[in-house]
Amino acid sequence: MSRLYRGYPRWTDEEIEKLKKLYPKLSKAELLKHFPNRTWSAIRDRAYRIGVKRPPEWAILPPPLNLSVEVSAYLAGLIDGEGSITVSAHKHKDGKIYLNPQIQITNSNIKLIKWISRNVTGGKFISKRSMKKRWGRRPMFTFSTRSMGYTYRLLQEVLPFLVAKKKQALLLLKFLESRLKRAQKLWLPNQYLGYTREEIKLANKIRQLNDRIKSRVIEEVQINRD
Repeated sequence: MSRLYRGYPRWTDEEIEKLKKLYPKLSKAELLKHFPNRTWSAIRDRAYRIGVKRPPEWAILPPPLNLSVEVSAYLAGLIDGEGSITVSAHKHKDGKIYLNPQIQITNSNIKLIKWISRNVTGGKFISKRSMKKRWGRRPMFTFSTRSMGYTYRLLQEVLPFLVAKKKQALLLLKFLESRLKRAQKLWLPNQYLGYTREEIKLANKIRQLNDRIKSRVIEEVQINRD
């Protein structure tokens, strides 16, 4: 039995070697599964003590979703018809512009959106009930991907079946591949990663393809010159 340190079992040599291998590339949720007897604080503290670093959580690619062909094809049809593949721009309180790549599916059928949320890891359910009171319409519900990594994984699954929004999907995959690759150089949780001119160009192309009301072209973004 392991000796206790401050009430917790001491880290074994085997655990430390496992941490060195997994900490830089697995998400928080996955690491907690690999170390069921450790808290997230304990995992981070031990990694810091042994000098193991990791990129920001958003830059860690989750495992493949492994959706069935039927589910992938069905989701592609929903995205083509009632969904969106886009990059939104948000200005943070620090003055920096952040580009948020997303896949969204909106429908008035709450059972459909909840079904998607249950079957697709890495998404969130959004209710838009206010429309009913204001406009006399049925409430709308939205499924939205939570992070860059999960957006990337979902795109991989549905890409072969997309038709109407295939161009947006291919452009967004390029954008995400660039962001995720460059983010591996970051080792601080909240470190800002500027955008290359190519990334801004890809984001604007996606927005223009989606354009129904001529959305503003993204310009006020910090350029990273690497």
